Amino acid sequence: MKDFRVRINQEECRQLFDLFDENDDGTLDYDELILHIKGEMNSFRKGMVKQAFDKLDADKSNVLEASDVKTFYDASRHPDVKKGKITEE
Repeated sequence: MKDFRVRINQEECRQLFDLFDENDDGTLDYDELILHIKGEMNSFRKGMVKQAFDKLDADKSNVLEASDVKTFYDASRHPDVKKGKITEE
């Protein structure tokens, strides 16, 4: 909070943390933070994500696995793979 010059006291900071910590595990993960900063997706965005998910879910299991994504995504074209920073796998 100090880095972003948000002027709140320690108790207010704790209250925000507790509010954002959706699963009460004592940590804030990226998804919890983004949910509270950006809010819920609107219905249009949810529909677009659903369409993308349905296309990637080749076996219609309602779970995306690496094998599903590999069907549609050629990782060999990723810039970091081309540079040798990461592998295609």
